[in-house]
This record gives sequence, C-alpha cells and structure tokens, in this order.
Amino acid sequence: MKFTMEKHVLDFNFPAGTSRGVLAQKKLWLVYLTANGHQGVGECSIIEGLTPEYQHDEQYEAKLKVYLNTLNQLKLNPEEILDALDSFFPDLNQHPSMRFGIECALISWCSMQTGIWFDNNFTRGRNSIPINGLIWMGDIAWMKSQVEKKNYGRVHRA
Repeated sequence: MKFTMEKHVLDFNFPAGTSRGVLAQKKLWLVYLTANGHQGVGECSIIEGLTPEYQHDEQYEAKLKVYLNTLNQLKLNPEEILDALDSFFPDLNQHPSMRFGIECALISWCSMQTGIWFDNNFTRGRNSIPINGLIWMGDIAWMKSQVEKKNYGRVHRA
C-alpha cells in the first residue's frame, strides 16, 4: 500500500471574486492510494485566504506528507485505515481539506469493485441532494445572473 500526492494549479477562466480578493488560480493536491493493483484518488483543495489550515504551499505540503508517510507505514488494509482514521490522527479535523482528500482516496480505493462510493437513494437516482451554490463576487448584475443560473430547474416546495 502506497500513498502519494501531486500538486496541481488550475487557472480560472474568469476572475473569481471572494470576500478576500480576486483569484486567478486554484491550488489542489491529489492524494493517490495504490494497493493490490488498484488506485484510489482524493482531492485536497484549498482557497488561499479562506482555507484555515493553509498558510503557504511548503507548510501545507509538509503537513500532508506527515499524514501520508504515517499511512504508508501502517500494516493495515485501506478499509481498516478508513474505520480507524481518527485514532491514527486525532488532529485531522483541524485540517478539513486534507481529511477530505485522504478519506476520498480511501473510499475511492474501497469502492473499486462497484464504482459506487455510497449505496443510497442518491446513487440509485431516486433523490437529489440539496446544496448551497457558490456565487462568485463581482458587480451586482453578474452576481444576479449567477443566482438565476443556479435557480434554473430548482424544485420549489410550498
């Protein structure tokens, strides 16, 4: 079993306005779990200035490497690691983007046989999942147009 990571920098195709400024790029780290000829993948995604555990790339990568190096030393299968993740890393909740990436790599690997991460009414196509939509900051007209696009097709309940 081997955990690795790979940094990616994505370019926005528009100026992405946040409450902390405008972003031109988005950084993320993909976490890969390779074991028994299969690979799982998870994404540790940050937004600079908004992700609490991110100060700069070197600090973030160093902490993620600590987690992955520890996981690489465990003599357990991915299912056992997933079940006991909090016992290995009591501070993992303080690093939510890293937790998400590591958990997704484990769940992705564990679901290789079926291709279904969770067997529920959503994955069976019976229910939708209500979510909040991200509205990027900009002038009022542009933000209103984003709201209209996100409301398109929305089911309104009385």
